[in-house]
Amino acid sequence: MVLGALPRIKESQRVRDGLLLGLGLVTLANSRPYEGFVLALPVGAMLFTMSPWRNPLILMKFLRRTIVPLTTVLVLSGLWMGYYFWRVTGNPFRMPYQQERIAYGNVPQLLWQPQLGERNHVYRSEAMRQLYMDGEVKLYQAMHTSVGFVYVAIRKLISFWRFYVGPVLTVPWLVLFFSLPYGFSWHDIGKTTKLFLAVLGFCAVGMAAEIYFEPHYAAPLTGVTLFLVVKAIQRMRRWQPSGRQSGLLLARAIPTICVMMLAFRAGAAVLHVSLPVTNTPGLSQQPPPPFGRARIESQLRMLEGRQLVIVHYGATHNPFEEWVYNDADIEHAKIVWARELSGNDDKVLIQRFPGRQAWVLEADAKPPRMVPYPEVVDASEEWASGGQHAEQ
Repeated sequence: MVLGALPRIKESQRVRDGLLLGLGLVTLANSRPYEGFVLALPVGAMLFTMSPWRNPLILMKFLRRTIVPLTTVLVLSGLWMGYYFWRVTGNPFRMPYQQERIAYGNVPQLLWQPQLGERNHVYRSEAMRQLYMDGEVKLYQAMHTSVGFVYVAIRKLISFWRFYVGPVLTVPWLVLFFSLPYGFSWHDIGKTTKLFLAVLGFCAVGMAAEIYFEPHYAAPLTGVTLFLVVKAIQRMRRWQPSGRQSGLLLARAIPTICVMMLAFRAGAAVLHVSLPVTNTPGLSQQPPPPFGRARIESQLRMLEGRQLVIVHYGATHNPFEEWVYNDADIEHAKIVWARELSGNDDKVLIQRFPGRQAWVLEADAKPPRMVPYPEVVDASEEWASGGQHAEQ
């Protein structure tokens, strides 16, 4: 929406293009705030340069048809986002993610930010403590070394390539090395392609500064990536080594292969056929394997009355296999999930939610095991140190 509206605004100032640009920016702000902001910077600079400053009449038309609709969307959406932040964090200028970093974070999320001072965070599970105290801190320290920064940057690039491009869509770029004429230069590239290459380069620098990276963080660059792939395919169509139309054949084969792979994967899912998982997630993305929560929840919902589940994690629990998620209206929820703390604290929790059947869930058992909470526990066996239940 953002990159599609920009050239249309340059060609003809229409109200709908300003609205679409604003809606695209709002979508980025609510999905990938930092990466969306990085993308918005070069777009804003280009929008500024295309403004007809020297002609007052045309400038007024540009402001009325583009800037006013764009500003209206951004202001109204900003007010609504501020209201949402206020209801969640108590501050209209503090996002929920910022609140999470204040509560648990020990290192900043961007390379140029200084390391946070000593913080006395309270982690109520060992898995959370390991994630925030060990994993994040080690990654932050590694990226502040030249070798570590290069290593992480290469991993980010490989992750991006695997997710958004893959082997099939790499072919057009490889062909370019053989098909571009001698003496080809930057001046031979079209203006729109230069625009997208500039956006890609600017966003790559911005994302290189992120301490932690997953391929979906680069989602704002999806349109840019596909545009450049299509431009490479267009160039590849004209490739005729030894007079043979090899480029045209490849240009037709690539979308055919993509469609066939999509049909193959979708059909396998419908027919419940197990396929091997490759190292190219963009072509064979598989959901994470279920760890048992859905099965346990469905069993609990079939029981009469309301339930309270106290979840016990082991010392090596995977923090991404999280069980504790609750409905917004927790008081009237069918199931309340809670992390195990200690014997007395868990009893207080049970008293806080009276009338519920209490359970203890061994989350890291294979398979996960759930047993009724003991009504009477001997004081000498109550709870072991570290918040672990004693054997009953």
